Amino acid sequence: MLQNSIQSTNKSVAKNPIVLLKQSEFETIRHNAVILQKMVIINPNSLCRKVIYEKFKIGSNLRIVKKQKSHCIDLQKSAARYFYILTSLCEFKTSDCKIQIYLSNGRSIIDSDIQNYSGYVVLCYGCHYQFPQKEQKIFTNDDNKMIEHTSKNQVKATKKFHFETKGKIYSFGYAPKFCKIGNDGCSFKKFVPSKKSTLTEKTKEYYLKHFERTLAEEFVSTIEKMKRYFPNIKNILSPSISLLQSHFDTFGTNIKSQNLSHFVNNGLINMHYCINTETMQYHTEQDQSYTIIAVPQQVQNNQQKRQGANFEFFINEENILLVEMFPNTSFMYSGYLLTHRQQLMKEEYKNNLFINISTYCSKRLYDNMMKSFQRKILKPSES
Repeated sequence: MLQNSIQSTNKSVAKNPIVLLKQSEFETIRHNAVILQKMVIINPNSLCRKVIYEKFKIGSNLRIVKKQKSHCIDLQKSAARYFYILTSLCEFKTSDCKIQIYLSNGRSIIDSDIQNYSGYVVLCYGCHYQFPQKEQKIFTNDDNKMIEHTSKNQVKATKKFHFETKGKIYSFGYAPKFCKIGNDGCSFKKFVPSKKSTLTEKTKEYYLKHFERTLAEEFVSTIEKMKRYFPNIKNILSPSISLLQSHFDTFGTNIKSQNLSHFVNNGLINMHYCINTETMQYHTEQDQSYTIIAVPQQVQNNQQKRQGANFEFFINEENILLVEMFPNTSFMYSGYLLTHRQQLMKEEYKNNLFINISTYCSKRLYDNMMKSFQRKILKPSES
C-alpha cells in the first residue's frame, strides 16, 4: 500500500491545493467577502510571476479604510471579525493554473469534473479576536533573546534572498536540501540550530524543544480559533501533507516520537518565528499548502510607539488590499493565486520589535520529500 501511494504520486504533477465553497456555503459569508474578478497572470513561467484581478467587489459587512491605492480591511470595527477573499471557479475552467481543487469537507475534485461544479474559490480567509484567552502565551523580548541564542536566522542580507526579505526568521520543522543527505538518498531534514551560540548543547536542546512546543501550541490554538468562522478549515489547509505524514518513518524519523507531533498532526510541516520581517517585492509562490500567518500577543519595548505591519495583496496597479496585523489576527492565503508581500508600518519604530509566526509547505520541500520516499521505497527502475 505504501509503495502504491508513492507510485501514484510519482506519476502526478504537484499542484497547489485550493478549497471551493459551493453556492450555499458562499451565501452564508458573501457579505464578509471581497470578490475578485477577471484574473490575469503575468509572466506565468518566471520568478516574476504575478496574478492580478481587473475588478473586485467588497462585501457590505466589511469596513474598509481607503487611502490612495490602499483598501485596508478594518477587522476591529467590522460588523463581523472575519473576512474572505474569493474568486469564481469560472476563472479556472479555462486557465492553465496548476491547482488541485478540494471541497470544504476535504474531498478532491478531479480535473475532468470541474465543469460540473460551481461556486467560489477561497484565496484568503482571516479573523481577529478582540478578547484573547486568559492563558494565551504573550511573547516578550526574553523569547526573542532565547530564540536568537538557540536557532539560526534564515534571512540572508542580499537582494536575491526571497524577493528582498529583510528582518529575522527562525525556523522549526522540516526544510528541503539541494543535495542528498548521506547515503540514504534523503533530501530533507530538520532546520539546524545556531552554531554561534555560547550555550551548551544540552541547554540549547532544552530551549529549542521548549520553543518548538510553544510555537506548535500557538499554531494549534490559532487553527482552533479560525474554525469559528470556517468550521472545516483543518480539512483543507494542506490536504497533500497527509500523504507525506504516512511516509515519515521511511528514514527512521517516526514523527510520533518527535516534539513536533501535535503540530504536524494538524496538517502542517514547519513553522517560522519572524521578527521585524518584511519583503520588498510583490510576488507569488507555488506552494503545496495555504500559508498561515498569526500575530500573537506580544510586549514591545515602547508601548507608546508600537511597531506593526500590514500584509498587502496586490490586486492591480490601482488597488492594493491591506490586512492590518494586530495581535490576535490570523489569516491563511494562497501564495500562488494572490500577489503579496509584508511591510512594516512605521519606519521610525523599527527598533521596536514586531513578531508574527507563519507556516507553509513549499513546492521544493514537497518535491524533495516525495522524491526521497521514492528513492527509498521504490526499486531503481520504478523511481
